[in-house]
Amino acid sequence: MFFTLKPLVTRKTQRESSKMKINFHIIYITIFTILYISTANLKADVILFNNKTVMNGKLIELNDNSVVIKNAYGIFKLNRKKIENLFITDNYKKDIEVISKLNLEVDTDELKKNFIEGEKKDKKKNNSYLINHALNISTAYNFLFGPFKNEIPKGVSLHLYYNYFLPASLKHKKKFNYSIINEFGYVYFFKNQNIIHGPELSSGLSFNFPNQANMFGSFTMALSTGATYLDIKSKNQTVTKFKFILQTLVGYEYVIKRYKLFFHLRYIYIEDKEFPLHSLALNTGCGFLF
Repeated sequence: MFFTLKPLVTRKTQRESSKMKINFHIIYITIFTILYISTANLKADVILFNNKTVMNGKLIELNDNSVVIKNAYGIFKLNRKKIENLFITDNYKKDIEVISKLNLEVDTDELKKNFIEGEKKDKKKNNSYLINHALNISTAYNFLFGPFKNEIPKGVSLHLYYNYFLPASLKHKKKFNYSIINEFGYVYFFKNQNIIHGPELSSGLSFNFPNQANMFGSFTMALSTGATYLDIKSKNQTVTKFKFILQTLVGYEYVIKRYKLFFHLRYIYIEDKEFPLHSLALNTGCGFLF
């Protein structure tokens, strides 16, 4: 039967689960803080094109498909496929060092002028261009497998998640970048009077691989861990449990300007020593970049 689960969670298990949640939050906050500090004070930038020419100035936007830079000659939106490398530096003197190491001609006055003009034009933005964000919402239709596949074979879930894109991840390779992902969701699995439902909160990393054949698309994958608070109900009893949750996403997304549409396969694992819960879901949604 569905409810051979233990009816109550022991105090010891509750304490261990709470301790685990606190540790996870400390880890994620620490990682987020370190990565934010490492990119917070960047000022100047150098772009190396595939044809071995360079451009310097100040970046105002970075994403999977394009780079936008300002200098003394205006604002330029550049296709990532035409860029071999991106160097994020502290000032125009660092730009000179970078270009010298590339064995290219250095025009000190030109580099300085591009940097100064880029700074003047972007002071009001307070370096906000260094951080890319995305807010996403999705729904998923879940298929359970494992111990509950007969009692509760399916379910639905709603997910709201935020991405913090790290500019540092874009400066070395044009084919790969990553972001921190923080997610809040609600799962609802059901069949007749058997119901498992509750909120989940998780954090992790998301990875994007731009499609070289389509500048508007990218392959994505993500891994996150956290905790869920579940109500488990049957005809005769109700059990409430804090549980560890692990989720993975693999799929494809389209980005047009600041909007995106995505399709994923979502795997959810909810830890239980006797009755672990596994589900595979078709996940679709949309997002906004800002």
